[in-house]
Amino acid sequence: MARIDDLPADQQAVLRLLLTQERSYEEIARSLRMAPAAVRDRAHEALTTLGPAGGQVAPARRAQITDYLLGQQGDSDALGTYEALERSPSERGWARVVSGELSTLATRDLPEVPGASANGVAAILEDDDAPTQESGAAVRAKARADGGPRSSRRGGAILLGVLGVLATLAIGFFIGRATKGDSSGSSSSKQPAASTSGIFGQANLKPPAGSSSTALAVAYFLRSNGANGVGVTAQKLPALPKKSGYPIWLTGRNAKPLLLGYIQSVDANGSASGVTKLKQNPRDYNTVVLGQATKTTPSGPVPLLSGAVTFGASSAG
Repeated sequence: MARIDDLPADQQAVLRLLLTQERSYEEIARSLRMAPAAVRDRAHEALTTLGPAGGQVAPARRAQITDYLLGQQGDSDALGTYEALERSPSERGWARVVSGELSTLATRDLPEVPGASANGVAAILEDDDAPTQESGAAVRAKARADGGPRSSRRGGAILLGVLGVLATLAIGFFIGRATKGDSSGSSSSKQPAASTSGIFGQANLKPPAGSSSTALAVAYFLRSNGANGVGVTAQKLPALPKKSGYPIWLTGRNAKPLLLGYIQSVDANGSASGVTKLKQNPRDYNTVVLGQATKTTPSGPVPLLSGAVTFGASSAG
């Protein structure tokens, strides 16, 4: 059994979009320029990895439960899956474990697992050999009275702009420049060839140790229309002073820090997102830095947030 952070970058990206955007496999496939079956396969592979090992649940049933937990079934199919979970302790136990892990990321309520507590996680590790003591109707009625299952918002909310970031990459440059004559750094490596589209790398950006900041961000390495790019979506950023911006940097052990540009617009909730093309080899860099707000061209990165990059096995380069 693994955690979401242990999954390959492409599977993490699909789960994040499903759990924060409330979109279908087909809608996500259009945004990522992938086949719907490829999106669904990544979701199924991810939940298989997150669930208990041992083969207690048949692959076909895991696929149906996966679609149920990710909100990809219609009302009739969802009811059928729920009632099947009521009848099968092994399937119910598998679903509880997976739902508990998904709840750490979801920004919406997850479908109910029979017999689980209101927050969907308290009974995950319990021995589930005993039959459920309440009928499905009673459980569903209680869930409605309690306002439904409650899912954790840890980290997931900062990804609400991912689809918008992907769409922006297809259009072009979004992260602005803070000053005229500002120039990005360069790398000796050429842009790698890649034919795939979508997200192939990720960095979770957090404040430095000891900081009182509550800001968070996620950076994605993207492939679209034959070009690589870096997208950033953040929340709880401090308001920007006039004529200033948050610089976005890439750093690496053997590469000069690369200034990509600036985020120059933050909404009233402290949320912001942007994307820019990347001509350099992504693998020359291992850290993304969102710098302190500045009105002048910085000589180097001064982190407000930073995080290490994890590339998927099929990443460019």
